[in-house]
Amino acid sequence: MRIQTPARLHLGFIDPFGKFGRAYGSIGVAINFPSWIIDVDESSDLVVEGGTSEVSEKIRRIVDKAEEILGRRISLHVRILSSIPLHKGLGSGTQLSLAISEAILKISGFPYDREDVVKLSGRGKRSGIGISAYFDGGFVLDVGKRVGRDDYPLTLFRLDFPRDWLFLVVLPEVDLNVHGDLEEEKLKNIRDVNVFEISYLILMGLLPSLIERDIKLFGNYLTLIQRKVGEMFAPSQGGIFAHEICERLVSFMLKEGAYGAGQSSWGPVVYCLVEDGEQAAKLKREVDAFMLSNNIRGRSWLTSASPRGREMS
Repeated sequence: MRIQTPARLHLGFIDPFGKFGRAYGSIGVAINFPSWIIDVDESSDLVVEGGTSEVSEKIRRIVDKAEEILGRRISLHVRILSSIPLHKGLGSGTQLSLAISEAILKISGFPYDREDVVKLSGRGKRSGIGISAYFDGGFVLDVGKRVGRDDYPLTLFRLDFPRDWLFLVVLPEVDLNVHGDLEEEKLKNIRDVNVFEISYLILMGLLPSLIERDIKLFGNYLTLIQRKVGEMFAPSQGGIFAHEICERLVSFMLKEGAYGAGQSSWGPVVYCLVEDGEQAAKLKREVDAFMLSNNIRGRSWLTSASPRGREMS
């Protein structure tokens, strides 16, 4: 069987503090590129081809956990045909974990639903964006989960993104690698901010402008929200952005006419919102030239939002 998953841009948390009964809550969008494309078949032993050693080890841990939960030996031949870079802010780990977990359930012949896949994958401890991106694609608002309850983030709103709105995604070669224990530690050092303000900007600004297909207004609200979220995480990441290169890139993209811009998750991926056509192509050329002239190593690409989740064949 073959599974192809989208990546995702995480556009910010709403309330990681959980003072009012629900913790976290977040906004994000599934994107078409990059993607995991993975072939999975039954085998006499676990074999992983085509991925890095870290990807192979991650798949082995997923299989080990599945064997423990399902109470049976699992042998797969996994071929990585295309990958999403790990620990860069694109939700790679969640998509990989969900894809391998679903492949295990399907190949093993177990009847299952999405909750079974999520449980087996161990994802969804804080944000529900990756889970929704995997199953449904689109733009997503989740409202976190109830404090003290061991359930999964609740998706409150999901909408297809306009096809002619594109993201220019930039991945600078900045080694941050925020995940696992380091991520847990950083989350202890976030700043208490006015979560009502972030909630208002989403409810009365971002969502209506998306429904009304007003790219300028949507971009303005997105940039505002990203700065508010950046202020929240400033003590743990050293500023509104994870690295000064990320900040320089976002500032440049906004100066050159992007409708909105920000950092995805812990970075180093940054992005901006543009319209399909000449604006998108021109801004990509300008960003590439800016990186070259400022000795910023990395790469950029244009991608649309994904209107669907994983595809299986």
